[in-house]
Amino acid sequence: MNCVKCNDKGTLAGLDVTKVYCKNCFIKMVKQKFSSAIGKHRFYKVFPKNVLRNLIIFFLWDGARKETLIVYDGNAASAFLLSLINENLKADTHKKAHLIPTIMVLLTVTDSKSLNSVIDRINHFKKIIDCRWIFCHIASLFRPITIFNEDDCSVFGEDSVMKWKELLDSCSSESIRIEFLRMCRILLCIRVADCLGIDKVMLADSSDFVVNCTLSSLAFGRGPAVHNTANIVDKSFTGISIIRPLRDISNKEIALLNRFEKNDELLIILNNDVGKNSLQSCTDDFVQDLCRQVIFRSNFLSVFRFCYGCSAVLKGVKNVEMLDEIFCSVIHSTNCTLVLKMGRAVVGDRPELYSLRFSSSS
Repeated sequence: MNCVKCNDKGTLAGLDVTKVYCKNCFIKMVKQKFSSAIGKHRFYKVFPKNVLRNLIIFFLWDGARKETLIVYDGNAASAFLLSLINENLKADTHKKAHLIPTIMVLLTVTDSKSLNSVIDRINHFKKIIDCRWIFCHIASLFRPITIFNEDDCSVFGEDSVMKWKELLDSCSSESIRIEFLRMCRILLCIRVADCLGIDKVMLADSSDFVVNCTLSSLAFGRGPAVHNTANIVDKSFTGISIIRPLRDISNKEIALLNRFEKNDELLIILNNDVGKNSLQSCTDDFVQDLCRQVIFRSNFLSVFRFCYGCSAVLKGVKNVEMLDEIFCSVIHSTNCTLVLKMGRAVVGDRPELYSLRFSSSS
């Protein structure tokens, strides 16, 4: 089968398995998703040199400000995002997004040996990207966010790591611990951006990650707010926008491009496995099982489209059966019972929905 973009042999496929690409076209296709996510929402639009016009735009439109907080946490998606940012900074003027990056290394490890190992690893490659770097531990939430010391690699919030560890240990279940960690991650990014006077936060959330978070949020009963988790742009925080430019790029595509472009030096392997006895692990297993059926891979975007209309749909939902019908049209699988349970979690705030048991027979 030939590549859909040229006459070379097609050997690679992305989310849409009906389209195959050669290596070069595959790389271009994946990178185009990133460029499209940035360009479509006009985050970094360049305007003609008209002083009065630019002043009006600066005060009325958030796309006039270029400073962006790039969140790096060491995983494959973060490494890929850094490579794209670095490539953008070196691109020609007419091809680049005119952003001014500040890279925040977000650390979550709690033992000093792993913490020092991560810092040493980052020091080896951070000079590759010529921009401002700051190190921040998630335990910074225990203290006010103040000025960061950029002259050394000191980790802001390192002195509160033990408090953070005690807090995580006090969580009553693995599901709560993981969800709490995810929400704290977002909150810390917002606080740091606010401290630095930056109005854009860029996260390396892949399509797999976003789908997992979306379905988990439904199971937690957060239907009305699930569209914020799934959108490329989340403006639910006053004055600060969260951007997910990798939302339409899968983990598979990211892994392939990291290998093709030798981004391994930007990758830090951490033991961040999701607990086996958690809602999130069940969701992840569920999504991965659907992906193995091939047909579901191209339906990731269907989940996102469902989330877009989620709030509007909820206004007209009168009963669970109506929502079941809507949700079932999004995903067809042998595990549809599980999907419907997640869909039902959107309606109402019922305690029994928080203790869902994930089995297709229940």
